[in-house]
Amino acid sequence: MDRVKGKVAFISGGASGLGRQAARRLVEEGAQVVIGDLNEVGGMGVADELGPAGKFVKLDVTKEGEWARAIDVALESFGRLDILVNSAGVGTMGS
Repeated sequence: MDRVKGKVAFISGGASGLGRQAARRLVEEGAQVVIGDLNEVGGMGVADELGPAGKFVKLDVTKEGEWARAIDVALESFGRLDILVNSAGVGTMGS
């Protein structure tokens, strides 16, 4: 299918789990992917696995300024942004 061919996706939480699988699938279908995650080792590993179609940026989804920086990285890397996949898990500590 060509529905994502040539598109650029940003995936929060793309270093593992569903986000990682989404990144792999999108690249298989012709997209380029920026992975945003706190897990630098995992995120860089996925980006390396994706080759030139993958890019990693460290992202704490709870910080608005980091979102702005991450989107700037996506635009600088691939020139556009077409798809957003929010796959990051956010939790709070109980008392």
